[in-house]
Amino acid sequence: MVRIIYIFYCCMVLSGMFSSYDLASAEAQVSVTLKMDRTEATVADTIKLVVKIEGKKGTPAPAISGLESFHVRQGGTSSRFQMINGRISSGIDYVFYLTPRKNGEFVIGPAEVVVKGKKYQSQTVRLKVQSTASESGDRKESLFLTASLSADTGYVGQDHIYVLKFYRARKVSDVSLVLPENDGLSFKKLGDHMEYIASQNGRNYSVIEVRYAVTADKPGSYIITPTFFKMNVLEARDGFYDDSFFGITRAKPLSIASNPVDLNVKPLPEKGRPADFSGLVGKFSLSTALTPQEVKVGASATLTAMVSGKGNARLIPDIKIPDMETVKIYADQPTLDIQTTFEGMAGTKTMKWALVPQRDGSIEIPSMSLSYFDPDMGCYLRNTSEPLTLHVLPGDVSLKAPAQAEKIDIKETVKREVEVQGLDILSIHERPDALRPDSLERLGRWPAAGLLLTPAFLFFLLLGFRHYLRPDRVDERVRAQKKAASKFQRGIESLKGPRQLADMLKITNLYLNERMGLSGGSLTPKEAYDILRDKGVGEIPASEACDILSKLEESLYAGGGETDYVKQLKGALVSVVRKIEKAL
Repeated sequence: MVRIIYIFYCCMVLSGMFSSYDLASAEAQVSVTLKMDRTEATVADTIKLVVKIEGKKGTPAPAISGLESFHVRQGGTSSRFQMINGRISSGIDYVFYLTPRKNGEFVIGPAEVVVKGKKYQSQTVRLKVQSTASESGDRKESLFLTASLSADTGYVGQDHIYVLKFYRARKVSDVSLVLPENDGLSFKKLGDHMEYIASQNGRNYSVIEVRYAVTADKPGSYIITPTFFKMNVLEARDGFYDDSFFGITRAKPLSIASNPVDLNVKPLPEKGRPADFSGLVGKFSLSTALTPQEVKVGASATLTAMVSGKGNARLIPDIKIPDMETVKIYADQPTLDIQTTFEGMAGTKTMKWALVPQRDGSIEIPSMSLSYFDPDMGCYLRNTSEPLTLHVLPGDVSLKAPAQAEKIDIKETVKREVEVQGLDILSIHERPDALRPDSLERLGRWPAAGLLLTPAFLFFLLLGFRHYLRPDRVDERVRAQKKAASKFQRGIESLKGPRQLADMLKITNLYLNERMGLSGGSLTPKEAYDILRDKGVGEIPASEACDILSKLEESLYAGGGETDYVKQLKGALVSVVRKIEKAL
């Protein structure tokens, strides 16, 4: 009896505690606070920003104003629950890591959350960003990024090699790159990255070198703003477990910036510009060949022109061949082969023509020419091929049609009686009763049954295979992959209201998970890039997807919801998904 009373008493106490917790939670005042780990930083620093929400634990992610000039990475969340002197409090912290895009003084905030339809805002904080380094010497020496150009002066259309070298003497993971955005400049990656060991100031570093071809489409003075390398820096935990034996580490997001680089781009000179100049800039050569060099009238020879060199090879023009009165010319489709190496862009364009002479004799194939601009010499050049000679022999007379048809004698077929030349090795049934049904009895009961049932057995066997291979037996994941694009399109078209950016991010993550056959979950931009590349998607669509996901996250946490910008993101997302579908 006493035991029953004790249990009843404990239940009453627990129910009272939970009811008081619910009442306290319901009546708790919601408050939002912004905290930043510093008030001054440089463009190479990573600033930790924490949004502390008191009084409510299950709030949605806050929207933060003033983050347009920063790269934003989410650092996770942590929930709090406290009971002190009978008072219960709860809350949640949202952690963000900011990397400045430029120098200046910025006002960050307020952070805003919506709870049960009511808006709550935090205070604002100020941050001053300078170009001079102010971080600890250890980090500055352990991780740094340099940028350089092959030449700081050039011409419109000229490829400049932009070299990035990331030096590291600490353990990092999930390294990704964010290129600068400069109007009038385009970046094309040159080959794969290189990794090697280099020494700086008596210290060895692991170096990752990446190269891009930078091309300007208009003249002017450009400042290539810093490139950012984003990564997670691995650090051992403090205390007893700070030991490599346990292998317990923590990762802190970090972004480091390169130095800015100046580029002066001059216009292509008007003086001496050829009339047939196509915009080709670099160093190129022209060669021609004729095979065979001797044919008969009516036969064909192949004329080949090949343009190759380094520079903006995509602008290699189609070489024109002059008309020749006694030769019929049939042009083939040109082929363009672009190569990207660490030394720059190069390419070869091959053009072919079939030449069919209409008379015999020697026919001269006129020379061809190519105009281009050489940036090293600073002038226009013209390559001209040597003229070629095609030797044409008279046609074969025996192949000509005869002037008068020859008379062909047609002999009448004479019928003959069938003569038996020999007997087959197998017995021949010459009597009609060989086809009677009872002839099956001669095979025996079981062979006859097998002969009759074989067609039915084969029919049902094929029917079973067809049933097994029916489309509705395809794995659900495969069907989900096929429907992922259409589901994504319907989701994008249905976006409305103030939560478009958050819903857009969810729809994109859902598409990537279903299309790539993943188990689900939110993907970081770097994870999405790696998965797309592993699935065979090209560098450009994968990089575009990574860039758009980064912009989505930044806009979501920065509170960017302008109608025009949302429309641009929608259009960019739809375009990237189409490229991914085409690649897969």
